[in-house]
Amino acid sequence: MFRGSGRRYMADRGSLSTIRAGIPLEDELVDRAATEAISLARASGNHSWLEYVADLYAALRYPMPPALKELVDAASDDIRQRET
Repeated sequence: MFRGSGRRYMADRGSLSTIRAGIPLEDELVDRAATEAISLARASGNHSWLEYVADLYAALRYPMPPALKELVDAASDDIRQRET
């Protein structure tokens, strides 16, 4: 996995800020950033990683792929169950 903060890992890669700056990213990098954020959400129990995924696709201005949406929903459900 990552050394140090997962949030720093994502910030260092700059996926979201790069997209917001109008610089295109390869689909593979976007998919990797999204799946890593989902993994971090599950591991940390922190919903902000799922918000990152939503923000990523909002910045891209296209819908989240259905399979990825299912992963986000499942991770969100898992986190909510742990909170109760």
